[in-house]
Amino acid sequence: MSRADDLARKATEEVRRFGADLIVAYGRAVLGYLGSLAGDADAPAAM
Repeated sequence: MSRADDLARKATEEVRRFGADLIVAYGRAVLGYLGSLAGDADAPAAM
């Protein structure tokens, strides 16, 4: 495997990992926002 292939593979893994974290954070923010609109005091805090 060439160095370029190795770097491309590592970059792809990082993007996948970051993308999953971003989706989770966005989902939590949306749930917190919707909960606050509904007056739920236990809703997760949206940042």
